[in-house]
Amino acid sequence: MRKIMKMAAAMAFVLVLAACSPKPEIATSYVTDLGTVRIDKEGSMKSDAELNAPVTVDIFFDPACPACAAYGDETNSTLAKHLDKGNIEVVYHPIGFLNGQTVDDYSNRAGAYILAVAEYAPEKTHEFVDKIVSLNFQPTNPAVDKTDDKLFVEVMKDIKLTDEEIEAVEENKQHFVSRIVASTKDFTSKDSEWLQFAPQGYVFTPFVLVNKTGERTQKALAMEGGLVEVANELNEAIEALLE
Repeated sequence: MRKIMKMAAAMAFVLVLAACSPKPEIATSYVTDLGTVRIDKEGSMKSDAELNAPVTVDIFFDPACPACAAYGDETNSTLAKHLDKGNIEVVYHPIGFLNGQTVDDYSNRAGAYILAVAEYAPEKTHEFVDKIVSLNFQPTNPAVDKTDDKLFVEVMKDIKLTDEEIEAVEENKQHFVSRIVASTKDFTSKDSEWLQFAPQGYVFTPFVLVNKTGERTQKALAMEGGLVEVANELNEAIEALLE
């Protein structure tokens, strides 16, 4: 009897250790360690893929940022046009600098969903970002409004992810939160490499860089004309580099 009790205690101790131990990081093919995703007209690109399109558009955004959602609504058709033509590759940098101002970790959760979709349903990445980073989806007041996970699932169903893809996203989405945290720290640090591209001397969102692929020489788009002009500004920046 005493031997059985000792074995039970040992097993319980092992279970406690397992519960307290951090989950191992998962290997990914499309999402980088810093939580970025590169897409072309086919969807997410392998992290070690060769660069193909002549122009790269880097977009830093917080899913809880109203300006980011409005920017996405205004410019998505422009991005889609150039993606379809093979003119651009887009690098998404979802970050969570507003996460602490949301009631339900919305920035980190939504960003993690984006990365998980990019990994497990790569061809749907652009479409999912288009749906999520939108004023139609974003909570009106993320400081008090909660967004249930089932709403993200509804979007995945709407854009035709398979049941297996949705299951993979749901099962693994939590693993991607740490990458959103890492990306946020990298972007907002006082030593951030991105400061050199900030026209005002500080980073902000949406933060959009348009460069020849493989280069970073241009400043982030200033968006001084407001939302009325952002699509034209983005299109002109891309077209100028295609000449």
